[in-house]
Amino acid sequence: MTKRVYKGLTLKLAQSSPEIWEVSIKKQTIKGPLQALCKSIDWWQQTAQLVDPKNFASLAKTSETKAGTKEQYNGYLLNNDTGAPGEWYCMFHGKLLKGGKVKIQQFIDANHAKFAR
Repeated sequence: MTKRVYKGLTLKLAQSSPEIWEVSIKKQTIKGPLQALCKSIDWWQQTAQLVDPKNFASLAKTSETKAGTKEQYNGYLLNNDTGAPGEWYCMFHGKLLKGGKVKIQQFIDANHAKFAR
């Protein structure tokens, strides 16, 4: 039986499926995919409420389908790891810019000349 420790709890690979893990929390055993089970453990540690990993399994599937995007703009690399429209970021002369892609591009356009000396 394969075991793994996550945040002080021992996760065991369930015998029924090679992708299903289980953990005992407060005398209750919960089962689910590893990523969803870890999110359930995080939720329990932060809120003291036990949430079934099935609730997080659907979130894991949607986040896996979104691909990260990188784009060059005026010599700067704009990144978006999640695929969400307002979650772009860029390093601009040692400062981290975060927000929408258009807003970051506008900031670069407005401030690029100041640093181009």
